[in-house]
Amino acid sequence: MKKTIKNLLCATAAIMLSFSLAACNHSEPAEDPKTLLENASEKMKKLDSLSMDMDISINMEMSGTDSEGYSLDMPIQMTVQMAGMQDDLMYHMNMETSMFGSNVSTEQTYYDGTVYTNVDGSKTMMTMDVSEAQQMTDVGEVSAEFKNMKATKDGDKTVVTIEPTQEELTQLMDTLGNLEGSTLDEETLAALSSLTFDSFTIILNKDGYIESESFGFTAEDEGVKVSFTASVKLSNFDSTTVEMVDPSEYESVEY
Repeated sequence: MKKTIKNLLCATAAIMLSFSLAACNHSEPAEDPKTLLENASEKMKKLDSLSMDMDISINMEMSGTDSEGYSLDMPIQMTVQMAGMQDDLMYHMNMETSMFGSNVSTEQTYYDGTVYTNVDGSKTMMTMDVSEAQQMTDVGEVSAEFKNMKATKDGDKTVVTIEPTQEELTQLMDTLGNLEGSTLDEETLAALSSLTFDSFTIILNKDGYIESESFGFTAEDEGVKVSFTASVKLSNFDSTTVEMVDPSEYESVEY
């Protein structure tokens, strides 16, 4: 059971990363949603700083053999400030998680090769090779083909919607599983076979940058069903700053 839950959660992370800035390699009119996303992706890559506000909702339902089963809700609110994205990366993250009736507050700051973490007042610091962390987001560079894409205007904004088919999702997961350094094993990929995806929505601002993203999906495997929704807002492009912390307040630990 624990392994099944892990597989579904790993699949959830993979979906988030792979859809985030998926680009399509076509030369088509600017109004075409594929070209709009490709152009937006290139713009986002050139930013040196940004702010992110994210709301995530995870629900897990487990069928019981001798009982009525079990359900777990886990809402997550997160804010992230990132700077030095083109050179010396710095970030500050605040995350509030609620689970089993308890709230957990996590604050994390990274700069100069060290990550400082404060979990409900317990402060630790450790060295971290940021290149390893960046490898986790490389799946965002996967070029994906989605036939059912639509772009509409909403004032000075552009709304792009994607409704992937099961075949397209399977092809995407196969690609992710074959990436160099991929952590997705066969069981994790198999957990996606029952995935049902709601439309994925991306809003571009008047300058063509990604302003927000939202999507939701469900996956089920061996009596465990995971429902996931996420809403992300991006702002303060090239105007976000990250403050350093006082290292003397943190205890050094091994990674």
